[in-house]
Amino acid sequence: MFRKGKYKKLEKFGTKTVFDVNMPRGIDKLHPTEKPTGFIEKILIDTTKSGDLIIDPFMGSGSTGVACVNTNRNFIGIELDGGYFEIAKNRIEEAETIHNQQKII
Repeated sequence: MFRKGKYKKLEKFGTKTVFDVNMPRGIDKLHPTEKPTGFIEKILIDTTKSGDLIIDPFMGSGSTGVACVNTNRNFIGIELDGGYFEIAKNRIEEAETIHNQQKII
């Protein structure tokens, strides 16, 4: 999956794209190993189908959960740190609210 040049598709999924990612920094960074939601969305679209179940056993601040909401995937997240769990829960709930409002419009 993350190779430049020749690649093997995962079933019908895959990309030749090289991702150029701007990592969260400063006050925008919610977790030490946080990944940009847009980056995770691209990976989900390339490797899963709408409605698939995604499990993140190290949820951190919830970027994968937000990406799942934004790309119509189901999500189970596990996080031991109560503080990060609350951050993730709030981010995912906010993404769901926005997603549901967009479906109404």
